[in-house]
Amino acid sequence: MLGWKNIPGFVKANLVLLSDSRIWNALAEKNDLDTIRLDISFKNLQQIENKRKKAIQKSRLESSNEDFVKAEISNLNQKQACKVRLKGDLPDHWSGEKFSLRVEMKGDGLIKGMSRFSLQDPATRMDTEEWLFLNSLKKEGLMAVRYDFVNLIINGKQMGIYAIEEHFSKEMIEDNNRREGLILHFDDSLVWKKGTPYPYNSDNISWASLFRTSNIEARIKSRVSTNDDLVKQKETAINLLRCMQNESLIASKVFNADKLGKFLALTHIWNAEHGLGLDDMNFFFDPITCLLEPIGFDAEVGFYPHFCFFTSGDMPDTWVNFVLKDREISSSYIRYLQKFTTKEYISSLTNDLKTVENKYRKLILSEYLWEDPTTIWKNARKIFSFDPYENLRVRCEKITRELSEDQIVYSYARVRKDKNSILITLRNTTTQPIEIVSLNWNGKSQNAKQYISYDSGIGNDNLILPPSSKNQYDSTSDVLFEIPAHKLISQNLDWEEMEISVVARFWGILESKSFKIPVDLHSFNTEMLPFGKSSLELSRLPFEMEDNNKTIILKKGKHEVLNSIFIPPGYQVIIEGNTTLRFDENSSFVSRSPIDAIGSFKEPIIFRAANKTWPGFLISQIEKNSVFSNVAFLDTGGVGKGPNPHGIVSNGW
Repeated sequence: MLGWKNIPGFVKANLVLLSDSRIWNALAEKNDLDTIRLDISFKNLQQIENKRKKAIQKSRLESSNEDFVKAEISNLNQKQACKVRLKGDLPDHWSGEKFSLRVEMKGDGLIKGMSRFSLQDPATRMDTEEWLFLNSLKKEGLMAVRYDFVNLIINGKQMGIYAIEEHFSKEMIEDNNRREGLILHFDDSLVWKKGTPYPYNSDNISWASLFRTSNIEARIKSRVSTNDDLVKQKETAINLLRCMQNESLIASKVFNADKLGKFLALTHIWNAEHGLGLDDMNFFFDPITCLLEPIGFDAEVGFYPHFCFFTSGDMPDTWVNFVLKDREISSSYIRYLQKFTTKEYISSLTNDLKTVENKYRKLILSEYLWEDPTTIWKNARKIFSFDPYENLRVRCEKITRELSEDQIVYSYARVRKDKNSILITLRNTTTQPIEIVSLNWNGKSQNAKQYISYDSGIGNDNLILPPSSKNQYDSTSDVLFEIPAHKLISQNLDWEEMEISVVARFWGILESKSFKIPVDLHSFNTEMLPFGKSSLELSRLPFEMEDNNKTIILKKGKHEVLNSIFIPPGYQVIIEGNTTLRFDENSSFVSRSPIDAIGSFKEPIIFRAANKTWPGFLISQIEKNSVFSNVAFLDTGGVGKGPNPHGIVSNGW
């Protein structure tokens, strides 16, 4: 019986729990949270339970307004009419004893100032971390739903501490000190068709298209439809988001750039990226500015691993990737990211929130005493070692290190063959945009934009190196500069003494750094390398083609070779006797195809210099044998100086 009931496991888990000082501090905390009572008839409660059983069977809840049942709710001994339904897409909301409910008040009824809200296990929103994030947003004047903790009683049964999370309503807008306006969201039906567990998922829906193909809807439809002003705002707001979907407007014409940058920065430091998902993101249409601003909701702090907002994430194309292409928004985001990760800001934020949050965390922790061992061990980390402020500090230190990266630009310069100019290439080494402040030479700062040779849509504003893609390198992201020699070289300087540097910084940050640009003094041309060419080059020699243009027969006679000969793979070359090729001093013969050079004693084949020397003859990377008979090689100087002072210099060959 003891083993069957797992009494030893229960005793062990709770003794370990009691051995930790945190639980004693938690037990000493007075529970003075508001109490909410829900009274639901047996028939209506059974309807909710049946819905719950179906959800458990499919591992997903499919809900609608038809699922609401009548109930009574009271707070501070005041009973009010409401309707409730089971709530939550995934099993964490309804697979355990603490199932989640959506509540909508009847008439003008309000609970804690809210007409629409959810009641759920605090664990579904990472306990107090959701509270911390949402209150951080409000501290910075950003929009967020109200989020608090209450004691819940259903039909007289003590359900324990629940999180009460405001849903979108007129009161939510008023609580955020905004004018009456509109709340928009993306229809998430495609998200769930793609993400529902097998076998209910749809393989013919792509994550990559969700942001572009999801319908846009307004919250609180009944309220919007009866207000002429809101009807007009709805058309404007929906079309703004459509412009975002097809990128027909830049993001700063759709969103409040300052508020969105601030919102993204706080999201990043709190690791609240879950709330950026298509199924959780909501926007308020401000009727004064006619711009959208984000609303904090369902962040699930710590749910996702940290990632770079500019190029990364769990989907290849998101609304966040799009908005950060806008320089005004990306600058705002990085500027606030730098501000919010300072020790001073973290200390101030912690001091403002810690007292209340600690109280809530202790009360939630105290509920684990006398729980079953599975629940205790499952939550061991947050019971024994969890510290949201330490996690915040570690995340901010990581972000600070990233923003202090000391090698943000890859650069090099090459002197042109004619020595009349120098070509500089700059490339972003990071996944964030980089601003080029200036180019420096001869001890002076120069305006880099006037020397741009090629750029990818830099325009007339700041000179920005776009982020490096997480998937592949795109050469159009490079920025090239061409600087005339007379601008660089003074009368007292040689090329070897020249020093060039670039001053750059992360876009949105004031501090900049200088990076020396290495200069390659010799001209570079791939065709000067032995296999730099890809096509057949016969330097105008007379020849015939046979066997479907794959056999080359050089004609007999004496021929001048003024340019290098190159034979790519796939050919067969035949050189007959009584043939002489006289090579210019820079002309070589290179082949990646086999050669049959068949001369005789009386009619030899001769390769020689037109003047003193020529580089020589090279056959390489061929499996099939070549045949040479009665062939003379004369006057070869070779390529590269090496031991031969007469060798031709050719890019290190």
